[in-house]
Amino acid sequence: MLRHLCPPHRPVLSCSWSRLCLLKRCFFTMKLQSPEFQSLFTEGLKSLTELFVRESHELRIAGGAVRDLLSGVKPQDVDFATTATPAQMKAMFQAAGVRMINNKGEKHGTITARCFPCIVACSCARLISGGISTCTGAMRVPVTWMGAVLHCSDGSSDRVPQLHRDPRDLRHVCRPWEADVSSCGHVSSPDFPFLLRMPDLWFSLHEENFEITTLRIDVVTDGRHAEVEFTTDWQKDAERRDLTVNSMFLGFDGTLFDYFNGYADLKNKKVRFVGQAKQRIQEDYLRILRYFRFYGRIVDKPGEHDPETLEAIAENAKGLGGISGERIWVELKKILTGNHVNHLIHLVYDLDVAPYIGLPAKACLEEFDRVCGYVEGFSPKPMTLLASLFKGQDDVTKLDLRLKISKEEKNLGLFLVKNRRDLTKAPDSSEPLRPYQDFVIDSREPDVVARVCELLKYQGEHRLLQEMQRWSVPPFPVSGHDIRKVGVSSGKEIGALLQQLREQWKKSGYRMEKEELLSHIRKTEDR
Repeated sequence: MLRHLCPPHRPVLSCSWSRLCLLKRCFFTMKLQSPEFQSLFTEGLKSLTELFVRESHELRIAGGAVRDLLSGVKPQDVDFATTATPAQMKAMFQAAGVRMINNKGEKHGTITARCFPCIVACSCARLISGGISTCTGAMRVPVTWMGAVLHCSDGSSDRVPQLHRDPRDLRHVCRPWEADVSSCGHVSSPDFPFLLRMPDLWFSLHEENFEITTLRIDVVTDGRHAEVEFTTDWQKDAERRDLTVNSMFLGFDGTLFDYFNGYADLKNKKVRFVGQAKQRIQEDYLRILRYFRFYGRIVDKPGEHDPETLEAIAENAKGLGGISGERIWVELKKILTGNHVNHLIHLVYDLDVAPYIGLPAKACLEEFDRVCGYVEGFSPKPMTLLASLFKGQDDVTKLDLRLKISKEEKNLGLFLVKNRRDLTKAPDSSEPLRPYQDFVIDSREPDVVARVCELLKYQGEHRLLQEMQRWSVPPFPVSGHDIRKVGVSSGKEIGALLQQLREQWKKSGYRMEKEELLSHIRKTEDR
């Protein structure tokens, strides 16, 4: 954790005061060099950073990705912040031939750029308009070279495709090109989804999306959304973020920009709001759940909360009632799959947060604690833990009405609440898994095995869980067509016979085969 850090620069401390009451800015910087950081530099990102440098705009990695990198973790998602306005980014990308997608975030300052970086592998290629001499290996083609003319040793020439288009369009627009991965002779280990071939030239394409947001200030907030004003002040943008560990920026040379002691809090495993907790929460009430989520992710031991933070959460819990269920469910699922989940859910009830996020006002917290102990280390679904808070299926329905959970999640909750007492292991210790297997055989649901596995986690039946995960559901060997061949034609009678044979098959431990089962019908007819 927190490794690969070069000796920090001499800290620069600013004693200025922000517009936030009693919030002192303390700027800290250092250098980060780690394998996780270096792995971010894909061809697409290199082209993107070159473009921003050429246009004299600052671009930095922002927020959670910085936190993860400082923790020695490669981030799954990387967000970027820039001094360029959305209008400047659009003009810059259009001039460079970079495609932009998902324009819904533009009014909040976010532009999503889709880059198709190109690797050209050739023994003789020359980029005429780019002024590049003969290439003896592979060279990277920046997005600004799209449309340049390539000349080859065989006398042919062609134009570099406009790679900001969907690569699949190239198969129709550029007829001389063809998709061919298996016969690639120039790219030794192609790891891109699209590879287009021309004599002696290879173009390997891989799309990358980059979400870039202009630095901004929240001008008006209502607890859900904010009206923003663009700025070029990195400190002011950091000031509007939720937690100190999420308020840092990282330059592409590894320089850390930390304005509110985020690095120190991360190192000391503390979760704090930027400035006053009450003000941060009232800007967006979802930050209450984000506090719980990151507490479970960063802090080693439960119970180490700032009393003022808990007081601010309790005072503002009602504000969560105005937050959309979808947003709440995203955060709640992450809380349930993080650390200290039993401590945090108890806190949700102690601070009176539960009624505003769809949880029952009176929950079975003892059952919840017991199930938390059972499922530890077995990767339960979020609903498996939540089900232990519910007294009946009505609680699942109410949760769905508030949070708009998926059909699969709702069905799992209903299944667990209904079967947690009724479906248990057989008293006969020789085959304790049999009731669960019979339930699977009788069910017509496609995901019934997964649900039964979650039930076994809930019940703490770890050995049976392992057996169920190894078990392959055997197909019932007899069909209605087989019974017709025996001479039974009535549909009602066929259905009754199928049910009888299924019960016999189950009693045999699913070992009886088709002929043996059908023989029972023949014996009955002979009588």
